[in-house]
Amino acid sequence: MWAKLPPRFLAVALVGLVTCLLWVRYSVPYLGSFEGTIAKPPPASKSVKNQQVLQELRIPKDFLATFKATEKLRQGADPAAIYDPKDPEAYQFSPGLLAVSKLLPRNAYQAWFWFSTMNLLLFAIALMWATSYSTHRSVFLLLVGLLMGWKGIIETLDNGQPELFIFGLGLCAAALLGRLTFISGFIAGLMPWIKGPWILMSLPFFTAATRRTERRGQQFFSGYLAGSFAFGAAIPSIVLGSERARDLSRGWVDLIKYQSANLFNSSLNQSVWASAPRWLTEYPVLSLGLASLFLGMLLGILMVQASDHGYFRKTSPIAWVSPWFLFIQLMSPLGWRWGSVFMIGAPLAAESRTTHAAHEQGHSSMSWAWWGKRRWYLVFALSVLFLLQQNPLTEFLGFGHWTELHGSGIVTAYWLIGLVLCTL
Repeated sequence: MWAKLPPRFLAVALVGLVTCLLWVRYSVPYLGSFEGTIAKPPPASKSVKNQQVLQELRIPKDFLATFKATEKLRQGADPAAIYDPKDPEAYQFSPGLLAVSKLLPRNAYQAWFWFSTMNLLLFAIALMWATSYSTHRSVFLLLVGLLMGWKGIIETLDNGQPELFIFGLGLCAAALLGRLTFISGFIAGLMPWIKGPWILMSLPFFTAATRRTERRGQQFFSGYLAGSFAFGAAIPSIVLGSERARDLSRGWVDLIKYQSANLFNSSLNQSVWASAPRWLTEYPVLSLGLASLFLGMLLGILMVQASDHGYFRKTSPIAWVSPWFLFIQLMSPLGWRWGSVFMIGAPLAAESRTTHAAHEQGHSSMSWAWWGKRRWYLVFALSVLFLLQQNPLTEFLGFGHWTELHGSGIVTAYWLIGLVLCTL
C-alpha cells in the first residue's frame, strides 16, 4: 500500500507527523495564558488549574538563561550582570541573539512556546525544502536519519538549545546557494552569531559559489558580510544602543574566554578534541595529534567535494551540506551531545555520495551491493553505537543510564563514523 503513495506525499506526512509530535510534547503544554513570570508566578487564587500546571512545567535551563538575561536587559542591568563569568548558568549567546529575544513575550512559559514553535517550524520547512524526495528510497533514508538524530532532537528541546534553528538555517542557505546566492550568504552570515564555530560553514558555501562563477562567489561573500554585520553589529546597536551593544559584546567575549576551559572538560562535550584524550588517556598529546591528522584529511576530502560543481549540481542540499554539519560539530571545541541532530541528513548524504562515485566509475545506478564490505562494516559499527545510546540496552549491560558512557566518547565515535560514511 505504501509503495503506491507518491514519495513526496510520504515525506511530507513523515515530517509533519514528527513535527506535530514534538510540538505537542514540547510546545503545546506551555500555551496557556499564565500571568506573572518565573520570579513571581500568579497567585493560586487566580487559577488553581494554572497554578498546578506551573508547578509541573519546567522551562529548559538554557532557554531560561536567555529569558532571564532578556529581563535583565529590559531592566537596564549592567552587562557584567548579564555575562557573569562566575555564574555557571549565565547567558552564553551573542548580543545580537539577545536583542532579537526582546521580541518574545515577557511571560517565560509563553516565550518558550513561541521559541520552540519557531524552531520546529523552521526545522520542518527546511527539511521539506532540502530535497525533492522523488523516490521511496529517499523517504526511507529520511526516516532512518530522523531515527539517528532523534536523541539529538529531543535533547536540543529538553535543554532549550538552538541546534534545530541552526540546522534549519544551514539547509535554507544550501537550498538557496544556486539560485539566490546573496540571500544564501546572508543566512550563512547569521550562523556564527548564534554559535561561533559555524563560521566554518562559509568554507563550502564560498567554494561552491566561486566554482560556479566568480560573480556567484562575490554575491555570496557580500551576503555573508551583510548578514554578519546585521546580526553582529547593526541589530544590537539599533535595539540596545551602540555603547551598550559594545559593552555587551566585550562581556560576551570575556565570558567565553573564562568558561571555555571548564565547559571543555564536561562529559557533555563530545568534541573530538575532548574525546581523543579520553580514548588514549596515557598519550594525550599523541591523541590530539592523531585527531588533527584525521580531521585534516577529512577537511581535504570535504573541500574537494565542495569544489566539485558537478556533484553540487546533481545532489540535494541536505546531502551536500550534512557532512559539513557533522565536521563542524566535531571540530568545535564545544560539541555538545545533542549535536546528534545533525545526523539526520547522513543517510541521504551517504547514498548521494555513493551514487555519484558509482556513476563516475561507469555504473548506471547505485545498488546496495555497490557499497561493498567496508561500508557495511561502518554501518554495523554505527548501529552498535546507536544502540549504546538507548537505555534498554545500557541497563541490560549493567549501566544505570546511557549518559554514563559519555566519558567513553561514544557520541563522538557515532558522529565520526557517520561523517566517514558521508565522504566515502
